[in-house]
Amino acid sequence: MFNFYNMIQNCFCGSNIGFAECCEPYLEGKSFAKTAEQLMRSRYSAHATGASEYLKLTSYTLIEDDYDDAEMKQLAKYNHWQKLEVLTHTRGQANDELGTVEYKAYYKYQNDILRVHHENANFVKAGGKWQYHSGTMNPKIKTQQRNEPCACGSGKKYKKCCG
Repeated sequence: MFNFYNMIQNCFCGSNIGFAECCEPYLEGKSFAKTAEQLMRSRYSAHATGASEYLKLTSYTLIEDDYDDAEMKQLAKYNHWQKLEVLTHTRGQANDELGTVEYKAYYKYQNDILRVHHENANFVKAGGKWQYHSGTMNPKIKTQQRNEPCACGSGKKYKKCCG
């Protein structure tokens, strides 16, 4: 399906593994993501390669109902994906039913301005397969409060340590 991508050294998702060994089997339906993060990475590769059908198949049914294939193909035509940065993940392992992955996806739109898609994405396992469920765009970072324990791990209050 995506044979010409086999020539690239590393997968689009930033795994440092070749595309043919990493995300291509997912996009071609030869394998299924075992974790929420694997699914998120494969969906990034689907955006990068224009595999819009994969995006639809890996979306939870609530989203699938609103899915617009023509819109996805248009986005693939004008977006040039640069890199994926996985920030954190919660649960989402092979034995879990729910998981979240916070990530930043960098891309250039048709005018070559670098943009960032920052999302805290929610995943659900339905029918034994991970699916994208929903997400929060540009999640807010919790600010440290003066009387809370300092995030640096010193054991002191924030106001007496890093504040």
